Amino acid sequence: MVDRTVYGSSEVGNLRGQVVERWDQAGVARSEAFDFKGNLLSGHRQLSALYDRTLNWREDTVPASAERWSSSTRYDAMNRPIQAVSPDNSVLEPTYNEAGL
Repeated sequence: MVDRTVYGSSEVGNLRGQVVERWDQAGVARSEAFDFKGNLLSGHRQLSALYDRTLNWREDTVPASAERWSSSTRYDAMNRPIQAVSPDNSVLEPTYNEAGL
């Protein structure tokens, strides 16, 4: 199995029904929290240590690198991102005009 998707069931962090883990050939991406509208608030990715072969995600023992690449986003009442923090800790704060663009 080269790809695996796990859906959340917890109400904590608004995870119920959301994709909380995505296992692919790059590694694993985890979604940690969503707002009540379903916008992703925070998550991280761990890259696979076995980059030179096809991964089999039937096994949970595929080694991942120790480094986590975390990101987070804040949204306004109109679901527009108002702050995004990238894995390198750079912060993007977009602005919008009167038309919302």
